Amino acid sequence: MSQQTRRRQRLKVWKQQVRQEAETAWPDASPPLTGLLGLQVIYFYQDHDLDIDNIVKPIQDALIGLVYDDDVQITDILICKRRLDKTFRITNSSSVLEKGLSNNQEFLYILISECPKQEVLELWTL
Repeated sequence: MSQQTRRRQRLKVWKQQVRQEAETAWPDASPPLTGLLGLQVIYFYQDHDLDIDNIVKPIQDALIGLVYDDDVQITDILICKRRLDKTFRITNSSSVLEKGLSNNQEFLYILISECPKQEVLELWTL
């Protein structure tokens, strides 16, 4: 079996895991969201530091038809990665995030929200 085939199989399994977790969190009988959306992903890790720009598209694909109709609806993305053995301050926490952190194991925190106003562009300050 080639490396490329193995990678594709691992990616398929990983997307299925993301989808299954989303299905447990998504309210029963709730239709997919419509309109423009924002996506926030935080990858909490211990040892396996991934290239974060490579994890966004599989996450988006895994949520199609459940959380939203099409990933073209996502107009804003914020993605971060944080080591679990570091100390950090969290603002606007949630019970889902706190549960993930309490396990002290690698996990993704994914938040989908209505998109910010398209006429407003907020830039980070350095």
